[in-house]
Amino acid sequence: MPVFAPVVQGWRELMADYDERDLRLIADFLDKVEQSIEGGIRRYGDR
Repeated sequence: MPVFAPVVQGWRELMADYDERDLRLIADFLDKVEQSIEGGIRRYGDR
């Protein structure tokens, strides 16, 4: 059994309670966070 198997199983159990709409909202939020971080890194690098 791979070391990460309990983590994957826990993640699957956690995500089972979310419907497709919820998962889409979470993905959109994480995408915005990623874009904000990348934008901040670029601005910091331009200094």
